[in-house]
Amino acid sequence: RVLLVGVRDHEDAVEVDGDLSVGVRGVLTRQQPGTAADFGPRRPDGLQGFLAGGGAGFFDEAQLADEFGHCHRDLQQFRAAAQHAERSLQLRASGYARSRLFCRVVLATARLGLGELDQACQLAAEAAGQAAEMRSVRAVECVRDFERRLEPYRDAAVVRNYRVEQLQRLSVRGDAMSELG
Repeated sequence: RVLLVGVRDHEDAVEVDGDLSVGVRGVLTRQQPGTAADFGPRRPDGLQGFLAGGGAGFFDEAQLADEFGHCHRDLQQFRAAAQHAERSLQLRASGYARSRLFCRVVLATARLGLGELDQACQLAAEAAGQAAEMRSVRAVECVRDFERRLEPYRDAAVVRNYRVEQLQRLSVRGDAMSELG
């Protein structure tokens, strides 16, 4: 089943992402007028965006790029997913650490889908370190999802090294926690 979607705004992007997460396959065609290019001028403080309707909160070009990245990743359109994720990371302020982490994992997954194992594992290692510091169940689950996607590449040296690093990180963290207890 194919769903042809013209994503016009944040609500459309979130709806597509939700549809994909429950198994509906779709095709992202192109950005429609009224999306990222139409957020208005940047304010002197560097912020740009608007308050989206329906309680969605502040939404800007970085968020739109992030939503497109997630959708393209779910469609296994890895080149487009990587481009949107990179754009989102360029635009997203460092204060949005959890959003940046999710986007970094989308980028890692896209790189993995493009066969760029070294870069994928490097991005995922950064995200895993951040997730461990955040104490966010959702962030940890996002990293674990990426790690499940690594399984077909388990015999590659870079994947084995990534897994060893993660085990060492857990061991060091466990030692530190037992010293506190």
